[in-house]
Amino acid sequence: MKLQIPKNLPQFSDSASLFISSGEYESHFYLAHQGILEELESFKMPPREEARKKQRSIAASRGKDPGVVSRRKAYIEDLKKKFQARVGYTIHGLMDEYQFRSIYLFAPEPVAKRIVNGLEPSEEEKIKIKFFGEYTKLHPLKMIRMFWEKIGILISASIAPPTSLEIKKIIDRRIIRHPAIQKIKGT
Repeated sequence: MKLQIPKNLPQFSDSASLFISSGEYESHFYLAHQGILEELESFKMPPREEARKKQRSIAASRGKDPGVVSRRKAYIEDLKKKFQARVGYTIHGLMDEYQFRSIYLFAPEPVAKRIVNGLEPSEEEKIKIKFFGEYTKLHPLKMIRMFWEKIGILISASIAPPTSLEIKKIIDRRIIRHPAIQKIKGT
């Protein structure tokens, strides 16, 4: 799926960026470059149906069989490890193919931690912003909008260094609007 990024949002003309939307068992990978947002890969690894049936039988018996609970927990932990490994493998492959300079991660905090722990240090340092929450059902262009709003907040708080001419112009306009600050700096 390819989407045109609206002109009022960043076009990622300088370099390609990777947007990752991940949940416990589902991930989507998007390439943002030259005004286009393209889904590169997507996969789900939901717990199997029989594990859900076991869960219902535990609830019905009010947890009288602790062995079933421990097997279910072990299964879920194993599935999370396999999912993390597949996400890491996908990121490695996409990094090799597209040479992304920045990654933006949208995932619940525990999932984001697992994903980051599975990355190589060079890949981990390319993660510029993490958004914590469940965003797998969110339209991809809304992720770009969230990213742009976050950049605006960082700029207005003067936390983010200027990374492009467009952002530098925004910061320069802010200084012009506050002449009192300029006078203090000048004395």
